Amino acid sequence: MPAPRRSSPSWRILGLIALLTISLAAGWAPTAAAQTPADRFEDDDDSIHEGAIDAIAAIGLTSGCNPPANDRYCPERHLSRAEMATMLTRVGELPPVSTARFVDTLSSVHRADIESLAAAGITNGCNPPSNDRFCPNRDLTRGQMAAFLVRTLGLEGGGAPFDDTVGSMFGAEISILAAEGITKGCNPPDNNLFCPDRAVTRAEMATFLARALDLTVVDNPGNDTPGTSLPPGDPPPANPPPPGGDNPDAEYPGQPRPGTVLWGAAVGQNTDPTERHEEPTGETLSVRRTFFQWEHRAGYMIWVASDDLANGRLPWVSIKPPAAGWEGLASGSYDDEID
Repeated sequence: MPAPRRSSPSWRILGLIALLTISLAAGWAPTAAAQTPADRFEDDDDSIHEGAIDAIAAIGLTSGCNPPANDRYCPERHLSRAEMATMLTRVGELPPVSTARFVDTLSSVHRADIESLAAAGITNGCNPPSNDRFCPNRDLTRGQMAAFLVRTLGLEGGGAPFDDTVGSMFGAEISILAAEGITKGCNPPDNNLFCPDRAVTRAEMATFLARALDLTVVDNPGNDTPGTSLPPGDPPPANPPPPGGDNPDAEYPGQPRPGTVLWGAAVGQNTDPTERHEEPTGETLSVRRTFFQWEHRAGYMIWVASDDLANGRLPWVSIKPPAAGWEGLASGSYDDEID
């Protein structure tokens, strides 16, 4: 495991220089794009984490999510514990080991990296006290991410806890990440919460790593949570015309006149439907179906819906349940987050 570093940005820069020097000698060489990250993936153009994603790809921390093409990153997908192991093994340049500590990783493509992580003392397992399992396919929580990242980078120090991390088994590591500027919180602009039990998305992990390694990030709004800042570009008009024309009896904005026939579609990754549906037909979609992660509901979802209205489409949106699922919602645990 890398030697502990002092808690200051300058030492993070020195740490990155040392990491790249060791990597060149070991055969893990960053691409020529490491100085100016290129737009690597086709599915992250609407993500506020795009700059961080391109930055970690430029130095080889990620290849993509759809081999062999690897032209996609799957930014909204939850990061698994196994994927995390591979990313952190590359960050720490951990050596391979010959151990077989966990019984549930034998068929995993990330097995070698998981074993390296365990040998370095960065993970113990997922089923104490036996700890003979790693749970490779389980979603990584933000709290677990904090602990793994702090151990990998050898960070020390700390600061004031977030309101929702008092008593958390990962509270100390979360405070260290905050003191280092690696996390800002999960509820901007207040950012007094960290959401330690929420699953980490692949996009969020890219931002955490980019901050931890002081990578060059282009057009990154600078927060952890997708959807809390609007994508770049001009804002939609304040009062766009509703699909189907004005309806004097409308009960909600954009409600079409009775009897109006609407043509709708859903586009993968909520990408712009213009090229796939509207240009070939010469017609504007009447209804656009979109789906959003729980954490996207406060910003990104609103931007997409407003953009649809601005382009003459009626937005039809759905929000997926949080990491705890419907049971968590029913328990009232998320009442404070419901807008």
